[in-house]
Amino acid sequence: MIAIKRWGVDLLGLLFPNLCNACGTSLFHSENVICTKCLYDMPFTDYHLHAENRVAKQLWGRLPLNAAMAMLNFRKGAKVQNLIHNLKYNGKTAVGIALGSLLGERLKASPLYNGIDLVIPVPLHRKKLRLRGYNQILI
Repeated sequence: MIAIKRWGVDLLGLLFPNLCNACGTSLFHSENVICTKCLYDMPFTDYHLHAENRVAKQLWGRLPLNAAMAMLNFRKGAKVQNLIHNLKYNGKTAVGIALGSLLGERLKASPLYNGIDLVIPVPLHRKKLRLRGYNQILI
């Protein structure tokens, strides 16, 4: 019975492949949303470990904050852009959940974010909301 179920899942995967949202390659059974290679090669900033990072410095003096960070470096045409576009424009909410989990792991591991009260996402402009039809940070 298990072999038949596995065969059915494999056939379904052949007709409707489960692809990596970063590179587009087929995911293995143990992978979800992002393939292992893309996770390994992801351009993490490690800003969560350093109080004086580029993001925090840009906000200094503009508003009161204890820490600020960006999880990934963004480069046009790179895999991070594919992930963000799949989330924002293709309705792939699982990408947001996967990236949120990765962010949560980093924040929990950082002494800068002990006792954190609030994570504030970058708000979506009203024009973009009308164009897109939904706000990806509320998913």
